[in-house]
Order: sequence, then C-alpha cells, then structure tokens
Amino acid sequence: MAASSWARKAVVVLCASDLLLLLLLLPPPGSCAAEASPGTPDESTPPPRKKKKDIRDYNDADMARLLEQWEANTCPTSTH
Repeated sequence: MAASSWARKAVVVLCASDLLLLLLLLPPPGSCAAEASPGTPDESTPPPRKKKKDIRDYNDADMARLLEQWEANTCPTSTH
C-alpha cells in the first residue's frame, strides 16, 4: 500500500512539473504580432492600393483590358 502512495505522489509531481514547463515554454497570446517590426507589413495589413486612373482618361485599350478582366472574373472556375 505504501508503494502505491509513493507512486501516486511521483506521478503528481511529474505531471505538475510537465505542466509548469509547458506554461513557461509557450509564448503568451499575441506575442507573435508584437515581434514584427513596425516598418514591415504583415499578413493583416493589405498592400497599398495603386492610385486609380480617372474614368475620363480611359482609352479603348484600357476598356478592352477591363473587359477581359471582368470576363475572367465572372467565368465559373469551379462548380459549387
């Protein structure tokens, strides 16, 4: 009976030490976002948008390119 009490205490101590080690090694929540330097963009910030051309300045080539892009975006690529 004494051996089982000793074994139970050993298991409890080992589990507690493993839990403490795990908590010490895990980074705190949100620390990954804080590691990025302020000058570099990360995944959460979208890339800067290019200044759009005024619609009155579009020529026939621009309109043809826009039509091709529109048709490519509206064509179904996969069936749902």
